[in-house]
Amino acid sequence: MRHVQPSAANQCGFTLIELMIGITIGLMVVIAAIGSLRLRNSLQPSSETVRLQQKADAIFAMSVFISPAGATELLLPRKWKRSV
Repeated sequence: MRHVQPSAANQCGFTLIELMIGITIGLMVVIAAIGSLRLRNSLQPSSETVRLQQKADAIFAMSVFISPAGATELLLPRKWKRSV
């Protein structure tokens, strides 16, 4: 019994090595995408903290100008009041 190998024109598909390389590259892309999403999400709370600090500073600045106008008790928590 003879073993007949098909000609190159009749062969189709990928070799095992090509599949392994393709899967490896695909996994690397997925890992990079997940890493970038996690990094973006970890930086997001810091921008929220900055916004809250800016709002607190704005309220403090307004209280400095409102106090001389006769409003002695601005409705602010005591921990927000700063000495001028």
